[in-house]
Amino acid sequence: MPKPLRFIHLTDCHIATGERTVQFGVDTSQAFRRVLAAVRTTTPTPDFVLVTGDLVNDGQSESYEAFHDLIRTLPWPVYFALGNHDERAAFRRVVLGEAASADPYCYGFGEDGNDFLVLDSWLTGTSAGILDAGQLAWLRARLGESRGAVVCVHHHFVPTGLAWLDRLILRNGAALEAILRGHPAVRAVLFGHIHRPFDAPLGPAPLLGTPATCYQFGPRSESREISTAPPAFRTVTIEDGQLATEVRWLDPIETTARG
Repeated sequence: MPKPLRFIHLTDCHIATGERTVQFGVDTSQAFRRVLAAVRTTTPTPDFVLVTGDLVNDGQSESYEAFHDLIRTLPWPVYFALGNHDERAAFRRVVLGEAASADPYCYGFGEDGNDFLVLDSWLTGTSAGILDAGQLAWLRARLGESRGAVVCVHHHFVPTGLAWLDRLILRNGAALEAILRGHPAVRAVLFGHIHRPFDAPLGPAPLLGTPATCYQFGPRSESREISTAPPAFRTVTIEDGQLATEVRWLDPIETTARG
């Protein structure tokens, strides 16, 4: 019998340098260190870590250097998606050690018979997102070949109940939902961007939003509010095609900032 596949989902790290590291009263680098320390002691041991976007807060090379210094302390493979605060060329150059490129960072990888399909929803000049036609065609083709897939993207593509945040949604989310809903190969969809937990069915598969590794958004619908909820991450286990997951919260940190 195949062994269970276990991984950690992190998102929205918002790493920056100097005075910019404190955002909404939270030192994002310090919070990320605390999350990574908790991840390193997670049992059972994960097979890999997935980070779905807003790795840094400003797209700057020095912020990616700070992020890379932190994330490479983990002893497992790490996979990345990009969010609206990221910058493709700087990410590729600093984190991946590749030639700088502005092309979408869209790719797939396999783990123990499971396909992970990573999309790039970055859209210049806005906090909203979009998927180009090439990525949607690629996703449709890869799902057609897969026996079980987890789809990963930064932006949410269904409303989450916060009006201000739902204006920053994936602009062509209906096209993505049409591909995913009810597809027999889809085991789950993971996303970030919303800085709060989310769990809803997408046909037979769960649609899972994970809280940030730094600050979380509060429940006010019409205006941005930073809650007192602490940093968090998600554990995911896939066994015999079935998925089990849990959001794990760190001890509270003080924050009094409101937006």
